[in-house]
Amino acid sequence: MWKELVAHIHSLKNPRLIILNVPDDTTSSSKENSLIRQNTELNLSEGSITAKYVYYTKGKNRNAFVKVNDDTRIILLNKKIKLGLHICRIDDYITATRCYKCSKYNHMTQDCKEEVTCPIFAGKHTLKESKSGKNNVKCINCENYKKYIPTSNINVCHTAIDRNCPSLKAILQKQRLNTEY
Repeated sequence: MWKELVAHIHSLKNPRLIILNVPDDTTSSSKENSLIRQNTELNLSEGSITAKYVYYTKGKNRNAFVKVNDDTRIILLNKKIKLGLHICRIDDYITATRCYKCSKYNHMTQDCKEEVTCPIFAGKHTLKESKSGKNNVKCINCENYKKYIPTSNINVCHTAIDRNCPSLKAILQKQRLNTEY
């Protein structure tokens, strides 16, 4: 009748780094080998870096996302490395997933079960349908936080896409706490 309970101990994620301005001629598999071979002064070992994917920014820069262990992160962080014929900078890769439908965090649009919400004015309309002025900006994430914790003194007069949003900063801090540094 009773089944055994299994305890799951939460483990911290490996750090993720971003290699900025990766040359076009390097592939995912060659990035790991090139990085180790061309930067011998860093004493990196085989398997200490796992290339995940490459993406283009709005400015057409090509960046690579890699997983590393804690020791490798310490070696690489804020260093300039040789990759192909380029010198690339490395930084921590910490992001928050934000839904483009409801403007809330920790899920994507295809998984969203919420109503459409404007990321600028927190109204029940899309961004294209927005007609309010600059004085009415409101963050839906901070508004929800204030609704559940009324004693909080959080400012809601910013957009949901503002990089200085207290809700965004809290999500990024939680990501840092769940990463093994």
